[in-house]
Amino acid sequence: MKKWSFVLALVLVMALFSACGVTGWDGSSSSSQQEAEPSSAVNENVTDESFEDNLTGLVNYMKEAGVITGNTESMQAAMIGAKEGVRFATEAYTVELYEYDLSNLNETAQSVLSSVREKGTFELLGFEAKAALSDSGKYLMVFTETGKEASIAEAVRKLFAVFKK
Repeated sequence: MKKWSFVLALVLVMALFSACGVTGWDGSSSSSQQEAEPSSAVNENVTDESFEDNLTGLVNYMKEAGVITGNTESMQAAMIGAKEGVRFATEAYTVELYEYDLSNLNETAQSVLSSVREKGTFELLGFEAKAALSDSGKYLMVFTETGKEASIAEAVRKLFAVFKK
């Protein structure tokens, strides 16, 4: 029985990391098959004022900025203690966004958020993933570039960081 539990956990982790890649900001890792075309330019002048302070609002804000396109793919957010999570993939990069309920963090969430604050990474079953927290601490982003176009990581990070600061 323990063997099957381990196999199931391993399959879930591999699914999570195949979606987000094991590395991030440096663009050294490729992600899974890409789904949507990236926008040609990031609009860094978008403000978060007209968007709700939740994952849907963050997604709409990032779409308005031209960072993410296409359909959302739900992620196994509970594996990292998040309330919910979504993924967007383009030919050039993959963006995963997660929302945390800061008033109700379980042990996994506390560990992940603490690790990202301290090291910029979190570990899940022996794998390290580079991630960033928004300035509010409520949202986590995993951003992986495939290197197919000029780097936009810094612009994406800045937009993400200030959402509902």
